[in-house]
Amino acid sequence: MRNKRYLNSHYRVRMYHRNALDESTIENIRGLWDVLAKEELAMVTQDKTIKVMFQEQIAKSKKPGFMDEKFQEYLKLVDWFYVLEHNYLPHGFMAVAGEQLLSLWISTQHRGQGKASYMLDNHREIFNKPLELQCYRDNHYAMKFYQARGFKEIDATGIYTRMRLD
Repeated sequence: MRNKRYLNSHYRVRMYHRNALDESTIENIRGLWDVLAKEELAMVTQDKTIKVMFQEQIAKSKKPGFMDEKFQEYLKLVDWFYVLEHNYLPHGFMAVAGEQLLSLWISTQHRGQGKASYMLDNHREIFNKPLELQCYRDNHYAMKFYQARGFKEIDATGIYTRMRLD
């Protein structure tokens, strides 16, 4: 398995089915999801054209309780969560629903070290199924990451690119 060397006694990836999540794990995933949502919002607001397209969503995101509702909707979609831990603290996660990769996020200080690749490899080894994802097309770092791991572009409409790994 690729990138196994990155998991040692300090790093590990835990896999959870959505029906087996306890409150502590949900809280950890929520904290990571909040950071991911803020990063995505920052990325969207950098592009003036896209900012106009998302004005309504940006305004809603500032209302009390909006992010709680979005997270609860998100939890219902996900089949499997992978949580990357370092010294028992969460530093990244991946969320998969069927053949859809919904989220893959690693904290800034842990990026570029093979952690995300390890989570992808782990999922593929267990389930041996294709994966599809939707990536913000101007997120060049993510686009390069997925292409380097064999994802192929299958559709590019609007601000997103859909990709697939067979």
